[in-house]
Amino acid sequence: MSIHNIYNARRMVPLGPPAPGRVPHGPELGVARQSVSPWAADLNLVMQALPTPLSDQLQAGYPAPIRPLPGGLDRTPLLNSNHPEVIRGPGIAVSTFPWPQAAHQNFAFRGPFEMFTHHQNRSSRDLYQAVVLYNASDRPVGVEAFESAAAITRDAPYRDHGPDPVSDPLNQRASGPGDRIAGDILRGKRIIAEQKMILAPGELRIVHTLRLPPSNEGTSAFRFRSDGPVHAAVVFEDAQPSAGDVANRLRSGQLLARNPEDKPPTPPGSNAPFVFGRVAGVQEGAKWQGTITTPGAVDYLIDEQDIQEAFILVGKRTNTLNTGQDHAAPLLTRYPDASYAAHGNYSVTYDLTIPLRNTSARERTVKLFMDSPGGPLPVSRAFRGSIGIDITDSRGNTDTQWVHVSQVAGEVQTTPLTDITLRPGESQNVRIRIAYPANATPPHALRIASSPPNETPTRSRSTLRQWAEATDQALTETLEHWRSPRRRTTF
Repeated sequence: MSIHNIYNARRMVPLGPPAPGRVPHGPELGVARQSVSPWAADLNLVMQALPTPLSDQLQAGYPAPIRPLPGGLDRTPLLNSNHPEVIRGPGIAVSTFPWPQAAHQNFAFRGPFEMFTHHQNRSSRDLYQAVVLYNASDRPVGVEAFESAAAITRDAPYRDHGPDPVSDPLNQRASGPGDRIAGDILRGKRIIAEQKMILAPGELRIVHTLRLPPSNEGTSAFRFRSDGPVHAAVVFEDAQPSAGDVANRLRSGQLLARNPEDKPPTPPGSNAPFVFGRVAGVQEGAKWQGTITTPGAVDYLIDEQDIQEAFILVGKRTNTLNTGQDHAAPLLTRYPDASYAAHGNYSVTYDLTIPLRNTSARERTVKLFMDSPGGPLPVSRAFRGSIGIDITDSRGNTDTQWVHVSQVAGEVQTTPLTDITLRPGESQNVRIRIAYPANATPPHALRIASSPPNETPTRSRSTLRQWAEATDQALTETLEHWRSPRRRTTF
């Protein structure tokens, strides 16, 4: 079938009444996403080419049963701007303003809310992304800015790392802007100087601008809290924009030009070949929170028997790893040519707790692994990202570790993210945090394995740190060699 453009961006498509007990801030509309990896295949085409529905695919010989992930998404609204991902000129990426043009989705944020953007500039000139907040009410509205981060490919280039997890406390091993900003957000970075602001009635304010050079990807994420109704937008301009420039663009109702190669998303309930589409709208859910325990217990019990089991991370419509669990955040608003759900959950934080307790009479070691067991895909990397691990002992002492993981699709880890040795009767609480980065390809699995303490040493946390430092030193020496005017022309 030929690829053609059948978008109609002149209208909004209602999805029906709100859920019982829910008070919507704007019209109930529908959403999604896709991404492009510079390493191998263009995910724009890869994801669109997937048939539907795919039977669940699990890497042959995976060493553990995979279970649904406990917990669920919260109801924090997140403005997701990823459609179109490829841009070639100015226009409105997404707007929740209450203005009459079809480019505006008329959604007001109240309380905590988040924003996420991911776009590529394939024009021949710089483009400028403006993140905008607007107070349409007749009263001042206070907005507080929390974690925020932004990066472009030039400052956060893609780098191919080895398969083993590596200690990375300063987020120095990030590969690509999606990986960089996800790690920055987890570590509490803030790039908005004015952390508490008052929006006057009718005020439109640019809270962040990102210059996006040609052939660069740009990714950004922001967390806010407002004490009244606030509308938001993401706009691109040809030059450093003023509030007046952005207001004029928004009043024009001019959406970013769509890409002819982008296929329309598959509507819910359709039996047609499945197309994810891209997200441009407000999704419901910014954090997945859950506690992993032994069924019927309040802790994850470690006994005399060796345990190995896994829990799905970022389950998607076309592959739930036999769990039946699709993690895609639903959309509260969308454009008619955008996805119907936030497939992939870019920028969603997974915050998981594992309360370990050793009920045996012997020491036991628990190892945590992250796998990407969904079977091979035509992409080079299924996951590039930071994982925060907090281990709290029975005295309340917390050891915080940061690990960077780079995996291909189908990969099963042999080196653990971390390992914890528990004395008989001892309890330790483990917290895992992942801000899911743009350009990752789900699903994944968090695997837990328990066994007697190893007689054969494995890489401990300190060993991982030493290995990372040695690797960084080797990379530095290699770069210095190639920068030297006296370098050899061949090795």
